[in-house]
Amino acid sequence: YLKPSGITMTLTGGNDTRMILAALLNLGIKPNTFTFGNPESLDAITARKVADSQKLKYQTHYIDNPDPSWLTRRGIEIIDKGNSLLNIHRAHRLDAIKREMESNSANEMIFVGDMGGEYTHGFSYTDYITSKLFRLWKQDDKAFNIELIKTLLKEGYFNEDKVNLDQIYTILCEQPFIHNKGKFGNFHVEYYLDAAVHHTQDMNLYLKNLKYLVCPFMDVDYLEVLFSSPYHMPLNEGDAKKNHIMEIWKPNLRLTVTHILAPELSDIEYGKKGYYSANEFFGNKFVILLKRIYRYKFKCKLTPTFAYRDWIPDFVRQSFNNLSEKTKYLLDMDLYQEDLLQTDHGTEEGYWHRFTNWINIDFIIKKYIKKNEKI
Repeated sequence: YLKPSGITMTLTGGNDTRMILAALLNLGIKPNTFTFGNPESLDAITARKVADSQKLKYQTHYIDNPDPSWLTRRGIEIIDKGNSLLNIHRAHRLDAIKREMESNSANEMIFVGDMGGEYTHGFSYTDYITSKLFRLWKQDDKAFNIELIKTLLKEGYFNEDKVNLDQIYTILCEQPFIHNKGKFGNFHVEYYLDAAVHHTQDMNLYLKNLKYLVCPFMDVDYLEVLFSSPYHMPLNEGDAKKNHIMEIWKPNLRLTVTHILAPELSDIEYGKKGYYSANEFFGNKFVILLKRIYRYKFKCKLTPTFAYRDWIPDFVRQSFNNLSEKTKYLLDMDLYQEDLLQTDHGTEEGYWHRFTNWINIDFIIKKYIKKNEKI
């Protein structure tokens, strides 16, 4: 009944967006499609194959090796639009959404695949989306946890003399996701941190640029059906980690639904490590395990979706020189500078968080501080 004038969707090489596309195709809807990031990445190459097979309009939106001022502009815009809840590393996604709207100005509705896999295949502590605090935290061991907080703050360049460790500990203990690290405790981490914080970053960006957002895998009706079935994460995650065959079985629900709705997509491989097609998946599980291992080892070229090369240290150095006094008050300036001056830096987003988190904090302080208070 919404009758949007135009429909677009994010399309990756994974299971989630293809399942959404299958549902749309089954309803006779042919959306515009686009991918974030490097057109040479496996995600983008696979997405283009899928789109071309259905004669869909497809674009890859990517900015390669941007000027540091680009991230400053986009970062400030993100803080302004995100109500302090967005990370500036969402800049390339904001840029892509804007480019998509410039190319398809009639778009009013967007479909996205956020949380499609997390609620089915379970949770794993990667120290990326969630801090390693949650992996290392020990229940009912205050002394250990206080020391853990202190260690992690130091790793993040906090000036430990300026923080109240007991207060931080008390606040953390009040959070539902810090307790019960078993199956249902992991669900709380997924819900409160992954879905309600991490993925909601993208939701906010979409809603700032389009009229309607549809995220099927976060819809209450879908979740009710999923968690009434044998496919949801608390039931799956413990068993799936016991052996590789069970691990391969995780995408079963999404691949089966996709195959039922749009079997014409089942011959196209998914852009995963050791890629495979749905038709291969439905065959012998031991055979597909061997194929995936071989492809991952010898045929799978993994190109980063968005690489952090020379421009990111330049951005951090420039931003460091413009930090407000309030940010400097909390920051261990000497240690931060010492690590920043080294030349052997990583090129992944996760590596740069420890540096850019402070710039993120500084942007927030500069936006929300009282105008009559000196920064």
